[in-house]
Amino acid sequence: MILALSETRLVFYSQGLTATGWAVAIGGSVVFALLLVHGIIRSRAWALVPVLMGGTAAAGLAGWLWGREAGALVFSLSGGLGGTLGLVCLVRWLSRRPALLEKDSPEAAPPAESAVAKKPQEDETPQGLLPWWQIALGLTLAGVLALASGAAGRSSPSAPPLVLAALVTGACVAWAVFFYLRVHGPAGRLPAAALLAMRIAAILILVLLIFKPTLSFQERLARRTDLYILVDTSRSMSVSDWPDTPHRMALAAKQVEEYLKRLQSTFEVKWYWFDVRTYEARPGEWPDPKGDATNITRVVKDVLATARRADTAAMILMSDGLDNAGGNVIREVAAIGPPPIYTVGVGTDLSEASGFQDIRLADMRAPEECTVNNLTKISVDVEAVGLADRSVTVELREGESLVASAPLRLDGTAGSQNVTLTVTPTEVGPHTYKVCIRPDPAERRTENNERELHLLATDPKIRVLYIEGVVRPEYKPLKSVLETDPNVELAALVQVRRGEFLQSGNLRDVALAGFPKTLEDMRRFDVFILGDLDRSYFSAAQLENLKTAVSEGRGLLAIGGYNSFGPGGYEGTPLEAILPVSVGPRSMGQETTPFVLKLTPEGAHHPIFHGTQEFFQASSDALQERLPLLKGCNILGRARPGASVLAVHPQRTTEGGPLIVLAVQTYGSGRTAAFAADTTYQWYLPYRALGRESPYIKFWSQMVRWLASKEIKEQSTEPGMDLVVLKPFYQPGEKVLLRAKVRAEEGRATNFATVTGVLLGPEGERKPLALALGPGGGGVYETELDPPDPGAYRATVEARKDDRPIGIADVRFTVGRPNQEFDRLGIDRALLKNLAQATGGVYYEPANFGDLVERLRGRVTSENVHRELGIQTVPGLFGILFGAFLALVTGEWVLRKYYQLN
Repeated sequence: MILALSETRLVFYSQGLTATGWAVAIGGSVVFALLLVHGIIRSRAWALVPVLMGGTAAAGLAGWLWGREAGALVFSLSGGLGGTLGLVCLVRWLSRRPALLEKDSPEAAPPAESAVAKKPQEDETPQGLLPWWQIALGLTLAGVLALASGAAGRSSPSAPPLVLAALVTGACVAWAVFFYLRVHGPAGRLPAAALLAMRIAAILILVLLIFKPTLSFQERLARRTDLYILVDTSRSMSVSDWPDTPHRMALAAKQVEEYLKRLQSTFEVKWYWFDVRTYEARPGEWPDPKGDATNITRVVKDVLATARRADTAAMILMSDGLDNAGGNVIREVAAIGPPPIYTVGVGTDLSEASGFQDIRLADMRAPEECTVNNLTKISVDVEAVGLADRSVTVELREGESLVASAPLRLDGTAGSQNVTLTVTPTEVGPHTYKVCIRPDPAERRTENNERELHLLATDPKIRVLYIEGVVRPEYKPLKSVLETDPNVELAALVQVRRGEFLQSGNLRDVALAGFPKTLEDMRRFDVFILGDLDRSYFSAAQLENLKTAVSEGRGLLAIGGYNSFGPGGYEGTPLEAILPVSVGPRSMGQETTPFVLKLTPEGAHHPIFHGTQEFFQASSDALQERLPLLKGCNILGRARPGASVLAVHPQRTTEGGPLIVLAVQTYGSGRTAAFAADTTYQWYLPYRALGRESPYIKFWSQMVRWLASKEIKEQSTEPGMDLVVLKPFYQPGEKVLLRAKVRAEEGRATNFATVTGVLLGPEGERKPLALALGPGGGGVYETELDPPDPGAYRATVEARKDDRPIGIADVRFTVGRPNQEFDRLGIDRALLKNLAQATGGVYYEPANFGDLVERLRGRVTSENVHRELGIQTVPGLFGILFGAFLALVTGEWVLRKYYQLN
């Protein structure tokens, strides 16, 4: 019955003995049937015939009704039972055979009178049959074997070997018992019992060796899994939600310590404290809440990076939910696929109803980059709780100096109030301002009364539009000089088909299909350079708009060419009206005699030729350096009144005097120039080694600066590198763009440098950097950094070309800002609830932390442990059992010889 009710299985490896089992079952049944027939005939017990026939018919009918497998089982059981009883009957018959033979022999016949005198008794057992008590005992034994065999057949497909093993064991034991019952008289009871025990033990060992059974069972055990407890220790957890009460982190730590032992009795508890990083906690040691920011996403990633996910039951996150690392916390954490996160919200909403009083700078809006000496507006949002009808002053300070201020009366309504501050930076470079409100004595927290503001004041780059009607030799070198000038942003257009222009240059925020059509589009540029482009490409409105744009303060340069000036059809147009010379009709023609440019006395002292006079012919006609000859120029008319002639042809003259090659003038608030030549590209190669000191580069760079009214703007003339970030301050979660502009030996931008470096973090961590050439080329290399943790950073970068250093530069920037943890003080329950829901957990209040503990303990993970015990699983057991079998058989044989038993 124990086997029938348990989940224990007996697995046999000797499946090949099935045929032997069938043979024993059939043979036993036949022997039992023959013995019954013999007994019936001998004792004339004809009443047993229906029993024999009925049992056989019942076994066959059961096999037919139950199917092949059930029928085989029933047949095996009945055959095994028959075999067992048959062997018992055979032993019994053999033990009584000498007495029967002696009784039947004539010599042993008793006297007749004795035979007559002795009457057979009514209860005498018929000869040839077992005593009734032995038959009852055999049937009981067979029933027990049937129950065991049925249990094994129900729980394992290896029932026939189990039945076979049980029947073989029972038969052998029965045979040994009857044998020693027969011989115990001559040997005595004690020796016979010892011999019988040795025989039975040997039989059992032999059965185990033959069948090799394995006891296989399962246990359901509770499995200890990991439980992670994460406690927020950022600065917002230092808030006391009620007067004279511990701060939030202390309350969270108290809950953990109170229920820690109960959790440890069920789980492997691992607890941490965190801000933007994760730190392993020690029992009884909790730090002060002073983390500068909170990054829940990173904390979950860090914990799961070392956790055994399959063995992690859950995570408990205790926080006020004020995550300020940027990004979508719910979506990012859910994408990690963590175990269930049970969130515990520590803190209150800090409303006026709770008696909380506070003033905070809720938000600020200002441009990250402003223009020097220009007014910049800063919008400030102020939010107050419990301090209605108070008057405060919002101040803007740079260092200790008060830059601007604005009064504000707190209205006491929900939401924020807005004030506007203005500032005018007077110096180029980064500026750090502080927006602050003097603390009110009733405030509980004052850290959120001030915020830093970073502005980058710049002297804007010169935006140049250069347009050519054809691709000519002058276009590519001039475009290259302007494109690599660190203070110029160039949009270059060249016509590739009639009316179709190709745009290039380093000005990325402007897309043009041709020359701008509207005045508003023209105002986006500081200087216009018109190349070899016929008048027919411009509409009258475009030329009028160009005239207006120049008069408003922009610069215009017209370059010589076959379709420029008079030959281009510009006589009488608005363009001629703003140029410093008259252009004449289309028949003006070209001057084709090569020449050296000759400077006028005014030109020798003009900013356009600053530092290059020695390369040009002056009034003395003495050349210190001879530039390559220009291949010709357009013929221009007279200079306009007020115009300045800076250079002329040294040999050719017109009605008004020497042939004008370069003239300039002021038109309205702008400046214009007419340069009749178009082959200055020949000046480039001979003096390339001079870099920015080359007369070609200086002439064109200074020309553009003069037209833009920025002739004194410095240029770089040495190899090196400028390293910048787009802004000095970044919000948490915002990517950082690091950009380097590399100048080669000539002071010109190069696209063939290797730019690498290192980023130093706030806690000394180092991250290698590799800057790749930007999509626009022009010597600009850049890399985008993933959102770093809040703190101060420094990037140091080196540029090399041909394994030689070009320059080293570094730049600093800040992620986050001081006191950003106090931008919001009320608990963010929505984030904590959504986080728990997204990960399969539940949100709890601190007062219900005990319910969370019991909920987790009630969901203990259990597993089924499979165990096996048998000859195959215990090393060396087969040899030990075989040795024991030999010892028992040998010992029995020796004792039988000693007692002179057959």
